[in-house]
Amino acid sequence: MAYLHEDREEFRNAVNLTSERFGILPVVAEKDYYVTMIAYLSYKVGESNGEINERFREKYGDEDDEDIEVEEDDDYKFYDNYDEPDDECLAPMNGNSCHKKQFPDHIADLSPVGYDENCENGDCFYVRLNAIDLDDIPTETALRALVATKHSSYITNKAIRAATGCSYDTAERILILFEDAGYISEKNNRFRHKVYIRNVELTKLI
Repeated sequence: MAYLHEDREEFRNAVNLTSERFGILPVVAEKDYYVTMIAYLSYKVGESNGEINERFREKYGDEDDEDIEVEEDDDYKFYDNYDEPDDECLAPMNGNSCHKKQFPDHIADLSPVGYDENCENGDCFYVRLNAIDLDDIPTETALRALVATKHSSYITNKAIRAATGCSYDTAERILILFEDAGYISEKNNRFRHKVYIRNVELTKLI
């Protein structure tokens, strides 16, 4: 499985585009990506039935950390006097009055329908994420689901929940929206959707 961050140029473009798209700092967008990756790792570790945990215990032991002493250094307590800027950078897209001002022109002018020969849905057309009516699904949740979908051959409700932390019903709604948008196939008899957009650049999907 290939990961977005392995291609530094595409990853940098995706981070910058996400930063402009949601009006957040690039470092926050990059952090969210890696948080999603950690969530995915946790999901895979959970599938291992404790085998990985057992290996760690064998290698590092299973001792309590009560005896570990941690020296506190005031030089690193930057959070005590840190003032978070009131720039709505963490506000959701819906209801964010400054969203339209922060929305980049080169994205706003794009057609809601994209075309890419690497899209494997048959006609190579798909609907961009920013044109999908998400209703009450947070845009950030949909973006995380899109990243998880793009890097999978098949996507499931469980995988969407692991990547986003959303409920079963929300994950099911996201899958239906992605199916209608041309990202994935209908659910097969194993409750999996084939992914059509694995080879389409993330920046083209947003």
